[in-house]
Amino acid sequence: MLFSRPMGGEGKFPLIILHGILGSSRNWGVAGPKLADFFEVHAIDLPSHGSSPSLQEMTFQSMADEVIKWMDSNCFEKVFLLGHSLGGKVAMVLASNYPERIERLIVADIIPREYPPHSLAAIEAMLALDLTTIKSRREAEALLEPVAPDLGLRKFLLTNLVRSEDQQFFWQTDLLSLRNSLQSLAQNPMGNRSPYRGGTQFLLGEYSEFVRDGDEDLIRHYFPVANIQIIQNAGHNLHFDNLPAFVDAVAGLV
Repeated sequence: MLFSRPMGGEGKFPLIILHGILGSSRNWGVAGPKLADFFEVHAIDLPSHGSSPSLQEMTFQSMADEVIKWMDSNCFEKVFLLGHSLGGKVAMVLASNYPERIERLIVADIIPREYPPHSLAAIEAMLALDLTTIKSRREAEALLEPVAPDLGLRKFLLTNLVRSEDQQFFWQTDLLSLRNSLQSLAQNPMGNRSPYRGGTQFLLGEYSEFVRDGDEDLIRHYFPVANIQIIQNAGHNLHFDNLPAFVDAVAGLV
């Protein structure tokens, strides 16, 4: 069963959050509690991420099915579903396959199209670290710097580095499973699927490298009734770059 992190708002209408690649429910530790003023919020660790079990073959379909199993086990018949990046792709497929389970779909900064395989260099760099010799997180951060010169990216990658009971470092995320799945996860999640006609909100960062000209037409092709909102002063990580605007945008859907 997938691991989930409750973030407050018990008794309100449920909002389920799906994170991006190499992320986890921990990434929503600031935005999630703020959204709990409006929803009962649960952030899920996707398969092969965080504390959730691994999937031998990670596909959008298999991950969406695991989320549905989690919803069933927690007696959530219908939810607001928010997915960021990879989580947004999974959310699109889940909504397409199980439209009766979705009150509203919220897709954060990802488009239903093919992308170049993402995060391969970071995953290879993480796999290359000899964790048996590393004594501190600072040492691991220094070793990652050549491939991830941006400090924020290094800090993000290192959220996956944890210690065992005997104080040995290990990667909590199944990096091998992710690496082997990158090609399929780069594909358009909607493919030949029929348009999803349920209520949908796309939230896109003003400066996001994941958004380009012509994407609005592509969104409308698969999500004909979608509302598209640009979050100002934000890149791909909307919930970090402009937290107040992001929370207002999601809360406005209640």
